Amino acid sequence: MHHTTVRARPAGRKLVGAIVSLVMAAVALTACSAANPGASAESETPETTGVDVIFVRHGEAKPSQGPLSELGLQQVAELATTLQDEPVIAVYSSMMTRAFQTGAAVAESHDLPLLADSRLNEVDLNEGLSDADKGVEILRRMAAWLDGEDREMMYSAEGDYNVLNDRFHAWWPEFVADFRQEEGTVVVAAHFATLSLMLPTICEGADLTADFILNEHPLANTSMIRTHLNAGGSLTCEEWDGAPIPTS
Repeated sequence: MHHTTVRARPAGRKLVGAIVSLVMAAVALTACSAANPGASAESETPETTGVDVIFVRHGEAKPSQGPLSELGLQQVAELATTLQDEPVIAVYSSMMTRAFQTGAAVAESHDLPLLADSRLNEVDLNEGLSDADKGVEILRRMAAWLDGEDREMMYSAEGDYNVLNDRFHAWWPEFVADFRQEEGTVVVAAHFATLSLMLPTICEGADLTADFILNEHPLANTSMIRTHLNAGGSLTCEEWDGAPIPTS
């Protein structure tokens, strides 16, 4: 089972919200019909705006695949403060400790459960690399994958582009089905390579090149990618670590 809920969400919140939304929609529809009786059925149907989705890289970890460092704990506390005024309705993370701790800080600040899912875990590109070569070689491998090259290469059991792509795209349709008719903000805490490699596959109309992602705007710890999940299921990606995302 991929998905783990750390704390049960209070029952009835979505049902009450749905009832209130239906009542408000009925009132709005009645007013619209009275003002414009000749309007088409399509124009009379209220639109659902969709939900904002904030993808965030975890805080600093030491060792790099371990738990958060002292600095990392400070970073995620600041992240939680930054997001305090966001209307957060759900928080997701990978099952890896550093992302789990990052998501937990945000979830706790909004009194929400943390929804941890192994399909958001990091891809392993470190195996067999020396510390001296690691940084440059990982970026080279990621750039090739982003350019559509060397995707058949398996660098480790968890260092395979196609494995990452398959598990992420098993999670994504479930997420879309759960939240495209919601309103508010969902936070997803994950990892540098997973976010850098997978978001270009779901950001509709975005021109997310390897140069933009890896050279111009590499995701630092607790960097955010702001997106909007539309009611139709498409994802509009707006900002990458504060920089406007170019369109194709």
